[in-house]
Parts: sequence; structure tokens; C-alpha cells
Amino acid sequence: MLWNSTYETGVRQMDAQHKELFRQLDILGDKSQADRVPQTLDFLAKYVDRHFRDEERLQNESAYPQHAAHKKGHEAFVATYGKLLEAY
Repeated sequence: MLWNSTYETGVRQMDAQHKELFRQLDILGDKSQADRVPQTLDFLAKYVDRHFRDEERLQNESAYPQHAAHKKGHEAFVATYGKLLEAY
């Protein structure tokens, strides 16, 4: 996955975290870095948890109108990611 400016939220912290998520996902998609898959999967599990907490906190603080739907998307992602980790 390649980052581009259309993904920017304008919130520096979130944009930096999103860019890091893309960077880590690129590692998973790069066959030449297959030896890094286990550590990358572990990193992502922890990083996504932190990112979702930060993002949900900022959404609450700013009264983001789509917060509830966004949080459900986070929960679905965590469930799917957990299944992928188990399968791996």
C-alpha cells in the first residue's frame, strides 16, 4: 500500500501514525523481507491498538460525528487481524 496525500486527515499525530501503518504493511507485502513478517505482525498488533486508542480519544475530544461507526470499524479490524494472526 502506498501512502498518498488523499489519506491525510490534517491531524499531525494521526497522519504520522497512518504513515507508519502503511510502512509496516509495505514490509508484509515485500517478499524480500519475509524474514521480518513475525516481528512486523507483532509490531502491528501493538501499534494498531495504540493508534486506535489515540484516534478514538481525538474523535471524542473533537465530537467527531462518525465516531461510533469509526469505532465499529476499528473493532471489526481488530477481530479480523486476530483471526489472521491465529492463521499465521
